[in-house]
Amino acid sequence: MRKLLCKSGLFLVFFICFFIGVNVLYVTLVMMSEFGVKKRIEFLKFKNPDYELIVIGASTTLDGIDAGYLTSKGIKSYNTAIGGSTVKTNYIQLLEYIEKCSVMPKYVLLGLNSGMVKSFDDSGVHPIVEVTMKGHKYSLNDVPILKFRWLGFEFFKKIISKSHREVTMELGQLKFRKTIADKTNYANKHLNVDEFSNSLWIAKIAELCIENNIQLMVVEMPGYKVSQNNSDTGPYSLKFKSGNVKLLNLNSQSFCKIFIDDKDWIGNSHLNIYGAEKLTARLYEYVIE
Repeated sequence: MRKLLCKSGLFLVFFICFFIGVNVLYVTLVMMSEFGVKKRIEFLKFKNPDYELIVIGASTTLDGIDAGYLTSKGIKSYNTAIGGSTVKTNYIQLLEYIEKCSVMPKYVLLGLNSGMVKSFDDSGVHPIVEVTMKGHKYSLNDVPILKFRWLGFEFFKKIISKSHREVTMELGQLKFRKTIADKTNYANKHLNVDEFSNSLWIAKIAELCIENNIQLMVVEMPGYKVSQNNSDTGPYSLKFKSGNVKLLNLNSQSFCKIFIDDKDWIGNSHLNIYGAEKLTARLYEYVIE
């Protein structure tokens, strides 16, 4: 009996050590090579940041808005977008930034893509932000190999794909040079402005910006032809209790004619470095108006 208990104890110790070792290895090799993790660490280290323009959003915004271009034009900018983020996550990030900064940003660009999400009011928080935000209570659900299991696939893509290894990050924006052509066809779609103005979390972001005298611009991000709408570019006025903000429809068929099908995309309605510069150049014109 004593030998059985001893063996069981040794097995338990071995299992715990093995489990800890696997997770440490996962964090070291996989998570620390992920741009989203690197950017979150960089963000958390900000002390009295003084960016004039902050970009928030998910993956189309992460790839598509070139903070380096805006900075070169005299608007010091940083792209905080993380792939897979919800609008609630964007609100948390903006609130964190405002609490850190010594000088309030003059502008906030919120990049969205209504065709790629079920709702702007998803209650989830991106795991990378969730486990590093103030007040988070850790549990077994936060074990890295379980919480961030999708990062293993991203790590594998970097191992086998040279184009993924060549991706760089500048002022928060991911820069892809590879090209996957848009071979889709137009669909008869219209922009639902009410979807934006009825969103709880867009309203909260608007309120936060208005309270801090920050100009918020909501941007419907460009996508493949099949996702584009035939509505006007705008700007539209989103009316919230705290005030009104502008919505730019840059996913309109007319606006997206600036993009070349076989040059400016990296797949799944995301812009590469060439498409991002075109988009940001036009956005710059709207910002300085």
